[in-house]
Amino acid sequence: MKKRVICFAAAALMLCGCGRVDMQVTDNMAGTDRAAAVDLANAIEMSPVQEPERTITLEYEIPEPATETEVPELDLAELFEGEFRESRSGRAKITVTKIEDSNYSVHISWGCSASDVAVWDMTGEFDGRNMLRYSDCVSGCRRYSEDGSYTEETNFTDGTGYLKISQDGEEVGLFWGDDVYGAGDGFWFVRE
Repeated sequence: MKKRVICFAAAALMLCGCGRVDMQVTDNMAGTDRAAAVDLANAIEMSPVQEPERTITLEYEIPEPATETEVPELDLAELFEGEFRESRSGRAKITVTKIEDSNYSVHISWGCSASDVAVWDMTGEFDGRNMLRYSDCVSGCRRYSEDGSYTEETNFTDGTGYLKISQDGEEVGLFWGDDVYGAGDGFWFVRE
């Protein structure tokens, strides 16, 4: 009876996954006990053995970051300089010329008719972001005669406003905000 209790205890331990029990069936065991022990030993050997938990450590090297190609800093102030044409009709043109440091001369001409051209002349200062602000705009209208000469009539002086550099898809351009008459409102000027 003692052998059966040991066999059943060993089987219970094995089935519970508490450990592996090595059993030996000997010749001096009685017939029924021997047969039961053989059956139990065969059952234990055929049952899956639970492996102890393992910690798997994966070792790998983190690649060094790719060396960056040096990208030159974009100077927004340089983007203002140049000629820009109104994108719909093409009748208006803005010419921006750098004077010194962050100051620019701006000339805007807008064809009103075959002989009349509206003009704005001002000096703007770049604000370090994307705006060129002005407060000295002189606006007038030029009337050309057939010989190419013109007369100019002044509309106002000391006008204020701004030019704002922007990008639409691949095109770099300007928005013009005229504080006096709103002359540039809703128009997009693209670089020529």
